[in-house]
Formats: sequence, C-alpha cells, structure tokens
Amino acid sequence: MKIIQRLAVFAIILFILGIFFTASYLNSWRVELLSTLKLSRMEDIEKLRLAVANIFWVVGVETALGLFAILMLLLSRRRQVETIYVERVGKIGQQKGSDSQAATEDQTDNTSINNSQKQLMRNLLEVMNLHNNNREFQKLLEQVLRLVCTHLEAGQGGLYLAIQPENEAIQAKLVATYAYYTTETRKNVYEVGEGLIGQVMKDGKLINLKNVPEGYIMIVSGLGNVSAKHLTVVPVINEYGQVLAVFEIASLREFSEADEALLTEVALLLAKEIAEGEYQNILLD
Repeated sequence: MKIIQRLAVFAIILFILGIFFTASYLNSWRVELLSTLKLSRMEDIEKLRLAVANIFWVVGVETALGLFAILMLLLSRRRQVETIYVERVGKIGQQKGSDSQAATEDQTDNTSINNSQKQLMRNLLEVMNLHNNNREFQKLLEQVLRLVCTHLEAGQGGLYLAIQPENEAIQAKLVATYAYYTTETRKNVYEVGEGLIGQVMKDGKLINLKNVPEGYIMIVSGLGNVSAKHLTVVPVINEYGQVLAVFEIASLREFSEADEALLTEVALLLAKEIAEGEYQNILLD
C-alpha cells in the first residue's frame, strides 16, 4: 500500500513538472513559429497569434481540471479512510450488543461510538499520516498510546512489538510506554505464551481483566500511588491473522464494551502501520 502511495505521489510530481515544461515549450514554440513562417501581413500574424492563444487556453483549462481532480481525489481519499475506520468501530460495538434482543435503547447508546471516540480516531489518523518513515516509528507508537490512554482516562500503558532476533524465537519487546512504572518483577521482553502479553501473542485474543488484585499494577504520581483495578491486553493482528504487536492498558475504571471496540479499532490502525520485518533493525538494538 505504501509503495502505491509513493508511486501516486511521484506521478503527481511528474504531472506538475510536465505543466511547467509544456507552458515553457508552447511559449518558445510560438516565437519560433512566427520566425519560421516569416509572415509579413499583420492580418496573418494576428490570426496566428489568436490560434496560438486558443491552444494556450485549452491547455490551461485542461491543466486546471487535472489539478482540481487531484485535489478532490486526495480530499475524498482522506474522508473515505476516516469514514471506514469510524464506521467499523461502530459495527464492532453493535455486533457485541446484538446477542441480546431485549437490550434497551439506553444500553445501545452506552455501547455506541460517541463523538469523542470518533475524534480520537481522526487524531490517530492525523498522527499516523505525520509519521511515515521508520526513524519516527517509536515516536508514533508513543503518541498513539498517549492518545488512547488519555481518552480512556487510563493510568498506565505499554506496547510490545513482535520481533525475531537472529536464530531466536519470536518475542514481544516493550517499545512504547505511557506513565510506565518499572518494578523488579516487570520484564521488557516476553516469549510467546509467557504471561498475559505472551498469551495474547499466542492466542491473538483480547483479554479484559476486572478486579485486578491490589498492588498488581501501581499507578504512580508525585502525590501518591494507587493500585489499578482493571487491565486490558489487546493484540494487533494483520489481515493474515498474524499478531504483530500487543498493547496493555491499566485503569481505575472498568473497560466497557465500547472501550473494547475502540481498542480493537486502534489495533487495526496499528496493524496497517506495522509491516512484517520493516522495523526489525531499529527495535532490535
């Protein structure tokens, strides 16, 4: 997908350069034509100039239409991407609530995607559009995690990327954090199937833990410490069913079905940004 986008940008650049080349060529061609034909009568010269002017006018209109079409394509593409992601979030939330025919309208409203969640998805899209190269990949993950945790009023978060060191098995390595509090028992790398992170890497299924034991996860600030009550671990899966990453978020409040739907959609966004092996050299250091 990124190769196609780059080719499209390259084609647009060639089109714009072609406009300037065509304008320059037509201008020099008009002077050369007048000189070659050696017209002496003013009436003939004016007719020729009028014909050339008509050619300039036609080329100018076609160029303007081409630029307008490119602009509309870019705007419609951006709008289409936003609509797809926002609508898919809503569908996920609706599917989770469709098992019960007796659900009330209030319950449906509680599981639907509200305006703030749609705004979050737009913000995530903007952030991802700004970071389109490998050097900024970790910065992108940090910003995505911060936006999600802030929206959910979560106290802590971490994102683990699936990596495979040379001659070793696939691992989940911590590459991005939000308000992360390190303890002696915490690890930065997990094997597949090890702990909750490794288990989600293995199964590819979201885990939402309620009533986390006291002291299991500590949310720390300058004013004091408090134990997180809820934890969700979300897999980032590509279209082939391969787990590319896992992120976990801890909070004092319970994660609702709408929150799970939102986190699932965030995972879909991240999956599109993470290409298999594309960031290995950067994150294995």
